[in-house]
Amino acid sequence: MATKVAVIGCGRRGAGFARACKGAGDIEYVGFADPVEGAAAKMQEEFGGTAFTDTAEMLAKTKPEFVCLVTRPNVRVEPITQCAEAGVKAVLSEKPMSHTWAAAVAQRAVAEKTGMLTSYCHQRRTFGSAETTKKLMASGAIGDVQRLEAYCSNLYDWGTHWFDMCEFLVGDVDAEWVLAQADRKGVRTVFDQPVDRAGVSVVRYSNGHTAVLMTGDATIKGAGVRVVGSEGELRLQSDAKENAVTMINKDGVTHPEYENRRGIECAVQHCLACMREGRPSLLDSQNAIRATEQIYASYWSSQRGERVPLPLAREGLELPLSEFFTVA
Repeated sequence: MATKVAVIGCGRRGAGFARACKGAGDIEYVGFADPVEGAAAKMQEEFGGTAFTDTAEMLAKTKPEFVCLVTRPNVRVEPITQCAEAGVKAVLSEKPMSHTWAAAVAQRAVAEKTGMLTSYCHQRRTFGSAETTKKLMASGAIGDVQRLEAYCSNLYDWGTHWFDMCEFLVGDVDAEWVLAQADRKGVRTVFDQPVDRAGVSVVRYSNGHTAVLMTGDATIKGAGVRVVGSEGELRLQSDAKENAVTMINKDGVTHPEYENRRGIECAVQHCLACMREGRPSLLDSQNAIRATEQIYASYWSSQRGERVPLPLAREGLELPLSEFFTVA
């Protein structure tokens, strides 16, 4: 029987998620919801199903099993709660997880309480290049891992991918503390949220590993991570069409082979398979909230001028991102 799929948030990105579902096979698009008049209707024209301007009505009338949630970060808690109440089996949400730490905690709480498979589109976890990098680290190909050095454009939007990738590579363990500084003047916005133009964040994990994330003007262009070991290093380049993994060790400079899969299709198809097979998702909210915690801890550290111990309090901290960019 075909899996019933719905999309909440019918802009360009929502259409991309819907198209990605096709590759998972045996899909029936049943509903599309967006408060902007006409947005869902465009999706209906391309994919079928029924268009709605109200999410609750769409969920009640179409009863989807799998939902792609492609809204802006500040409107995630309510639709995730509505999906859980409507009996949706799995939700794959766009990232970043939220616009406040409190909202991220609320989303994770829905998943914990209801058991709904709730994932976030940190799709690089599912790429063949990341999988190979992690295996090479574990194999001892570069000796003992000493540190990870990641780089991207900012600590929030792209940072969520690379905090998460460092978590993936070190084994999805909790972090113990974060020490960071960010340029909080002359900020720019992404998804209507302010982000740093330059930043540096140091994360210490409970297993002893350390990661440094450098952003914006504080780093080179592009995005990726360098894993430094006692006997060499690995370099993972974001979204490279070929040679995304480079290894430097006693054998010289090599480009290990990997399965060349990438794109949001990897995330969508992975989450659909996990739902169908009843297995955990690599993109689960349990992992996503660690990266989110490190984002907020970084901005908090920058604002306070001190190291921030983790875990952050699960209540309180309802400051929107804009508050972190208020400079006296």
